[in-house]
Amino acid sequence: MAIRQEFAGARVSVAKLDLGDLACVRQMAADWLASGQVLDILVNNAAIMACPLTRTVQGWEAQFAANHLGHRPASGLLLHWR
Repeated sequence: MAIRQEFAGARVSVAKLDLGDLACVRQMAADWLASGQVLDILVNNAAIMACPLTRTVQGWEAQFAANHLGHRPASGLLLHWR
């Protein structure tokens, strides 16, 4: 990982997340908060494009849900880490 190569001792964590599924968003945030890890930087850089029409569990169009609806609650829930 380039960050670890450039910054020795950097702690980098990755969390599995389906931004199109709000239950998954809530679970990821709850797991992170329960871990007690400090969140210094959050990179909201996930999207899907040009996919066939697909619906999320909540019934939303998948591209819209993943690109727009999932980032806000994920960020908002993780802001409560303090």
